Amino acid sequence: MLLPVPLPDELFVSVLARLGRLNGVNDLREVAEHLLGLKRCPSFIDAKLNLPDFCLRLGNAYGDPENLLERLTAFSARRSLGEIEDQAWKSLVLGEECISLGELTFFGVVELRFCPSCRESDIECGGVAYWHRTHQLPILHRCVIHGDRLKRAVVKRAALHQSFPLPGDFPDDRAVELPVVWNDHFEMELAVFSDALLIQARPRQGLVGQALLEGLWERKFLNSKGLLRASELFESLIPRIFHDVRLELSKECLGIIRQIVNSIREPTKGMAFGRALLLCALFGHWRIVAERCKWVEALGRSVQDRIHDPRRQEQDARNVKERYREKCLAYITSNPAHSRLGFTKQNYRSFHWLLHNDRSWLDNCLPVAEPDMDQLTLI
Repeated sequence: MLLPVPLPDELFVSVLARLGRLNGVNDLREVAEHLLGLKRCPSFIDAKLNLPDFCLRLGNAYGDPENLLERLTAFSARRSLGEIEDQAWKSLVLGEECISLGELTFFGVVELRFCPSCRESDIECGGVAYWHRTHQLPILHRCVIHGDRLKRAVVKRAALHQSFPLPGDFPDDRAVELPVVWNDHFEMELAVFSDALLIQARPRQGLVGQALLEGLWERKFLNSKGLLRASELFESLIPRIFHDVRLELSKECLGIIRQIVNSIREPTKGMAFGRALLLCALFGHWRIVAERCKWVEALGRSVQDRIHDPRRQEQDARNVKERYREKCLAYITSNPAHSRLGFTKQNYRSFHWLLHNDRSWLDNCLPVAEPDMDQLTLI
């Protein structure tokens, strides 16, 4: 069997599709049965892949499992972003878990994207158009090489059970241009960022999330307890990334913002590459993010560490106590006929905090009023 050489930025399933055509196989289920060691393959796109077994059968022609995931899929980038847990990655690499070709190809929605200029260039240079993995990222709407707006190829999942098309199979009337969502400047900025994320070296898992928290902290999007100031982040992101910045955004745009925000704390449940979009909006270029990750790794402390640092929490508690005590003393100084009721009316929040957290001090400064015996006798 002839094995095609992977082309620059080619998607894994695209390599398999070209392998079938190179060997004259019309039904890619036969390819899956032969290469994946399946006795019977009812669906090519749903075929389960055991990475170590696949690499062994091909004599590591496409590298070992980690190298294959790194070069032919976006899984390594998603792992660095925290969207794929370390244990899930190890299970795939060791062959403890299998993964379908569809999961390696799509991000939930069955959608294939291509750049018209790349398609023409690929045919002219290599004789065949292929699927670029960068173009498939759900956050990307423009080609980093040509600047063209990407097109969505209209394809039904049922058609992928037996075969898999290539970009050259789609006439213009079967390809739809992606809608305008991001503003033009941010689209190109995001394209450059995503391309660098897939190609350049990435820091180990966890560092990107810490660098993201650092950026949010510096821009005052996190409070002292580490809680996200969502409204401030919304107001900052809308004019930065969206094409339409009217007061009332569409439900689709608001949904995108919510998914991006969810990607901060729970990247495995948020928007695919949502963290990448947010990092691009905060820092502009992947190189800056990588450098910040080096600093985080060298210093060994992150914003999250400082937020949950017991010493910091103790210091914050002392600061709050001193502030409320000062307000109480200021009230006593400025009011000769001071009383608890008067302090409560003037500064209820301070009184309430001291009552529950510093009661002995409060009782010394503002003792509880003695009951009026004359009133009791009258009653």
